[in-house]
Formats: sequence, C-alpha cells, structure tokens
Amino acid sequence: MAVVRNTFEEVRVEHLAWVKSGFWNLGLSLVSHREAVIPCANGSVTITFALPHKKYISLTYRISLLLDNDKRSHHFNGADLCRYVVHQIHNVSVLFTVSPPTPGRYLLELFAGEVDSTVSRVTPVDYCEVCSYIITCEKKDISKCEPLPITQATQFGPSVNVTLSRMEALSHKRGLIDSDDGCLEIRFGTKREMQFATRMRNNNLSDTELECYQAHRLVKDEAVFTLNIPQKGVYVLEVFAKEASDKGPAPHLCSYLIRCSKSSHTIASRLPETPNQYFGPQPELKTIGFWPVSHRDPFIFSPPGGELEISFGMRYSLKISQQLYHQSNENPTLTDYSENIFMEKHAESASDKTTFTLRLPNHGYYKFSVFAALFSDVSAILPEVFTYLIYCPSPYIAGFPAMPKSYYPGWGINCRLLEPRCGRLPPNSNVHICLEVPNVVSLSAVDDGQGDWVYFDKTPDGSWVANIQTQAGGSTISVLANIANSNNYGYLLDFEVLSEAVFQKSLNELVAEQPNGVAVADNYDEEEGLLKEKEENELTKKEDIRNFDIQVQLAAKREELAAKSVSQLEKQLKGSNETTQGEMEYRLRKAKEELLAQQHSRIQEQLKRAVRSGQRDAVFVAMKEFETNNVADTEGVYGRAMELMGYFKVKQDLERAMQFKDVAELQKSLDSVNRKGYGDRLKFEMFQANKLLERLKKLEKLRNSVLKLNQQTIAEIKAYNSPPIVVHHVFIATFMLLGNSEKETKEWAGVVALLSKTGKESFRRRINEFDVEKVKTGSNSASRANQILSKYDLETVTSVSNGAATFYCGPWRWYRRHLIELINNP
Repeated sequence: MAVVRNTFEEVRVEHLAWVKSGFWNLGLSLVSHREAVIPCANGSVTITFALPHKKYISLTYRISLLLDNDKRSHHFNGADLCRYVVHQIHNVSVLFTVSPPTPGRYLLELFAGEVDSTVSRVTPVDYCEVCSYIITCEKKDISKCEPLPITQATQFGPSVNVTLSRMEALSHKRGLIDSDDGCLEIRFGTKREMQFATRMRNNNLSDTELECYQAHRLVKDEAVFTLNIPQKGVYVLEVFAKEASDKGPAPHLCSYLIRCSKSSHTIASRLPETPNQYFGPQPELKTIGFWPVSHRDPFIFSPPGGELEISFGMRYSLKISQQLYHQSNENPTLTDYSENIFMEKHAESASDKTTFTLRLPNHGYYKFSVFAALFSDVSAILPEVFTYLIYCPSPYIAGFPAMPKSYYPGWGINCRLLEPRCGRLPPNSNVHICLEVPNVVSLSAVDDGQGDWVYFDKTPDGSWVANIQTQAGGSTISVLANIANSNNYGYLLDFEVLSEAVFQKSLNELVAEQPNGVAVADNYDEEEGLLKEKEENELTKKEDIRNFDIQVQLAAKREELAAKSVSQLEKQLKGSNETTQGEMEYRLRKAKEELLAQQHSRIQEQLKRAVRSGQRDAVFVAMKEFETNNVADTEGVYGRAMELMGYFKVKQDLERAMQFKDVAELQKSLDSVNRKGYGDRLKFEMFQANKLLERLKKLEKLRNSVLKLNQQTIAEIKAYNSPPIVVHHVFIATFMLLGNSEKETKEWAGVVALLSKTGKESFRRRINEFDVEKVKTGSNSASRANQILSKYDLETVTSVSNGAATFYCGPWRWYRRHLIELINNP
C-alpha cells in the first residue's frame, strides 16, 4: 500500500512547477500556479509569486521565453519574445503576464538576484534561476498581438533602483497604467538633488516624434513627469536619473507601461521643446541670488483671461531678459511672443522683487524663459536660470496683448506703468499716460513721426502724467527721463502707434457692448448642456452598476460553491484510508486553490463595482479587502481605484474652495484638477468653479481699478459746473449701486459732494468695502442703474468730452459695466 501511495505522490510531484533552490533561498513562494504546465486559453496568463517582506525592495529579475518549435527560437517575427511579457511588482507580489504571440509550447524561465543596498545601483547583480514553466497556447489571433515597445529594463513600475536612489513613487506604484485621455502626471519623492531624463517609446512612432509630448520638472522634493500621449496605443516611459554632481549619462531608474484608450479624434497638445524637456530652475539660479516667489511650480495654468504675473525675489543687482514662446499643434516651430511681456522691479524690505506680466494670445502651451546674470558679469550672453511651462485654457482677448518696450537700467527699481497697460496705441487720439519713476528731474515723450516733445506733470501723489496726441499710424512714442537736470535724456519706454485700419478692427472687438441677456443665455446654455451630460452619465453609470451587481453575485456564488467543495473534501479526508489519503490531500489542495481564486475573483468584481459607482466609502472598503487578501491586480482595477481616491481628494478640495469663496484656494484647486487630468470628469464642477472664480476676481480687480483712478481725471470730473448728461448719468448709476438714492444724485452738486467725502464715507473706501453679494439680484437699484447706462456707447461719450471719454474708457467704465453684469447675473 505504501508503494502505491509513494508512486502516486511521485507522479504528482512531476507535474509541479520546476522550482530551483534559488527560489527558496531568496524567500519566494508560489501564489498562482503550482503546476509546471500552464494552458493559455484567454490569450494571456499571469504567474504570481509572493515576496518576502524584508526583501521585496531589494530583488530584481530577468526573464527568458523560448518558443519550443523546430527552431527553438527566442524571437517571433524579429521581436524578442520577452517583449510579450509584462513584469511588474505590486505590494509584496511579483507578477509575470505572458501573452504568447502564436500557438505553440513556450518555455518560461525566471531568474532573480538580490541587490546590495549598501552599494551603487549600477553594480552588476548575480542572477540565479528560480523557476520554470511550460506554457501551452492552442489558439491565437496573431493580428491582435503586438510586442511591447523596446525598453531597457524588463520590469515595469518602481524597481529596486528607485529604492537605492532613496526615492519613492508617490503617484503610480504599479508598472501598468491605463489612461482614458492620455494626460498623465507621474510623481516621485526625492530628498537629494537629482537630474532626470525621460524617453517615451512606441512601436509606431519614433523616439524623436514623441519627445514633444513629454516633460519633467522639480517641485520642492518631488520630480514630476508630464505626458500628453498623442494617440491610442501602448507606450513605454523610461525614466533615467542621477545625482546632480555625477558626470556622464543618467542610468536607468524605472519604466512604466502605459495603455492609452483615447479616441482617435482627440488631439494631444505638443509641449514646447527645451533642453532635455526639463522645466524649472537651473544651477545658476542659486549663485546669483534669484528665486521664484509667486510660482514655485514650473508648471502654471494661466487664470481666465490669459494674463498672469510671475514674480521673483532678487538679492543683488541683475541683468535680466526674458522670452515667451507658444507651441502650436499645427506647426512644430515655436512662435515668439516676447513682446507680450512687461517687466517691473520693486524694492522691498528684505530684497527686491521682479514681476513679469504676461499676456497669452492663443490657447495651448507656452515656454517662458528667464535669463539673468550679475551686473558684474561681463559676458555678453545671459544664461537661462528658470523655465516655465504654461498652459493657457482661455487666451487674452481684452485688447492688444503687446506690452510697451522697456529700456534698462533707465526703467529700473520702483518704476511702474499705471496706464496705458498696452504697447500699441490708437492713431489720431489723445492718450493719457501715467507712470511712476523715482529719482528723476523730468519726463518727456516724443512721437518720432512728428518730433514735438510733450513734458509730463508730476502729481501730488508722486506719479507723472501727460496727454499725448498721437498722429497717423506707423510711428513710435518714446518716454524719456532726465535724471541729472541736464540736456541728456535716457530712454524708458516705447509705444507703437497703430494704423487706423488695424486699430479700428481691434477696437470693434474691444468695446462692442454685447447685451447682458446674450452672455447670460450663452452661459445658461453651456451650463444646461453640462448638467444634461452629467445626468446622462449618471444614467449610464446606474446601468453599468446593475451589470456589475450581476457579476458580483455570480462571483459570490462561485466562491460559495468552492467553499462547499473544500468543506466536503475536508470531511472526506478525515474518513480516508492510506490508499486514498494522498489523492484526497491533492484534491483538497486544488480545491483550496480554486477557493482562493474564486475569492480573489469576487473581491476584484466588488472593487470594479465600487470604482464604477464613484462612491468614496465603497471604494475605500473594497480596497481594504483587496489589500488584506493580497489579491494580485492582474486587471489593473486596484490601480484605477488608487487613481479614483486621488480624484475624490481633488473633487473634495474643489467643493470646499467653492464653499468658502477664497480666490487663492479656488485657483489652487482648479489648477490641481487640471494638473492631475481630472478636467473631463469634473466638467460641470469646473464650469461652476471657473464661473465663481471669474466673479470673485472681477470684483477684486474692479475694486483695485477704481482705487487706482487717476486723480487728475477725477478732479476734471469734479470741476464740472454743469456736466454733460452722459457723465452725470454714469455717476447716478454708480452711487445707486453703492447704496445712495437716485434723489441724492439728481443734482450734480450731490455727486460732487459724494466724491469729495473723506474718512469712512470716502468714495474709494466705499468702493473697497463694497460687497456685491449684498445687492439683491433684480433689485430696483440694480435694474434702474442698468436702465440708465444702457442708453450710451463709447462714441456718444467721446463726442461729448475727451476727459469724460478717458474716464469712460478707463478702469471706471470697465468697473461699472461688469458690476452691473455681476449683480444682475450672479
């Protein structure tokens, strides 16, 4: 009897996986497949090992796949068979997914080695064979099976090299990434000064073609890799890294396998080219005492309106220049928009500050480069010290984006341009110029098309003002400064005077008064469309959840049947004799493996259902069960759940920011949504948040604009004894919105009295403390103000008074128009 039992066990042992001594020495254990021959019926098979907790971060692997045919080849159609194997580590499991390209028998040999954590990661590793399998594939649609893109390493995901480099994968801890829209950000934590490089690979696109769809940057202790995948397909991202002090090329750090399912009609945006596709600070930045203040993250989402300010701190006197380039999808060549930058320097207590105002005229990506060197540096070429990647969702359309040309060092510390904030002026017009220039004797302006000089007047508040009469287009107005009370003038600014045709075309776009109802209707239609789309998505989600419920129920039923089978076999084993005991133990072991497989299948189905439901608590509970039972993430569902938890956090932050109506937090939350690629999933919420943010920013800017109104212009208005009816009506509407009755301002003397008040009742203070939320929508004052102002346009005001036209066209006109819009259309 004993002989029979031993023979049976020997037969069973022959079928077990071919495990070598190195397998046990490294502390590995089998999880998925214990038999040596594995049938591949569904196109692929995933083999899973459990890793020892103390060694899972120090083991590295090699793969060999041989097609056991007449030629016994490691290649198929010229491709290495290893390119049909996906190798990744998840939690404390190592997974090998094999997708045979053609029917046949395959020999899979797995090798492993332990890396010494005390030495460099480039040290050679001694590999030993740990396990072998035979994989049999009977049917295969060869047309659907393509090899993976060529990559330097066989493992995908954070490898032992990441640990040895004292880094940590923050965003994507698995090697397989599924993306719906092709927009990804992969983040690593690093506490050392590192230099990185990336390479994206695809079977149909060359490395060169893919360079413009990837970029990386450093943000505090994080390295962030941005990808805009151009089309549907399978890609490999290779990341290389080295310490900043190391010489030579950076060695391989890790690779990611990315499956992009974006639709063919979706066009990915090219990213501007820069050396090594790196955005951020250069080493020279620290040596010259120059640092970013307003935007430390080199990736910026510009606010609505396409205008933003970027500030730097400055410890020493520097020579500074800048460039702004736009990257178009249609044309790979960068377009230079450096004329749309205006730089101002301000003295502060601890250090000086340099502020760049940028106007972005087109949608898409921009590269903004800052060049700087110490004044003592005699080299003719300034080094690049910081590079920004800027994404503009809504371009600048408020007027001409070009800014005045400035000359340094004349236009230096504490020089400020108050108006006009535009480098191109209308022809045959009276233009009011107001600026602040300290430590000068006098200022003058000259039109090179005419030759007459106009001198500026200095106001009590220290600013310089002048009214310049422009001539026909094609000339330049230059502002010059006399510093030493001599006949020598230095250049400060240049303004270009446009031709009548060019200016009129832009003016029509700028001052066209669109009825409020049209804008409201457009916004209403867009909001209704997004709401309808959201409701349709919810209906689709409910239908999908019903299908998932069925799958969960089926999986639970299969698990229940497997559990019953185990229970029955355990009872049979207790009553077995020596003859049948070996066979019963084998059947019980196989039944327990089947139970474990069915349990894992049910857990995966539950997590799929939770992910599709979009309910945070359900996802959290399902993920915990997934982790507790050490389920292998063969379908990538755990990775999608991890990504969904990040989505929940971003959505919660956005909702909280909208609740508290804080401009900074709301802008930060919106940037986070865009940066992390959740814009499409939060369309409706983004629309609401952007609408609120635009409201809040308009109100803040309106307040500031009124507070900076030119004193001379206000004095001119107050000087009227009997003003034109247009001017009077503008102020009647204004003070009605501020809380005064129409009766109080019916006489012009009443308006002058209100403009002349000081202290708590001062005009500027009332504007600064004005709360638009307190003016009820549709109130009599708001409706009456709108009725009064709807009668007039720019031409009417201009024909009455140039001074009133200046006031009407300036910030005050913008203020009162949008104030009405804000009140009537909350």
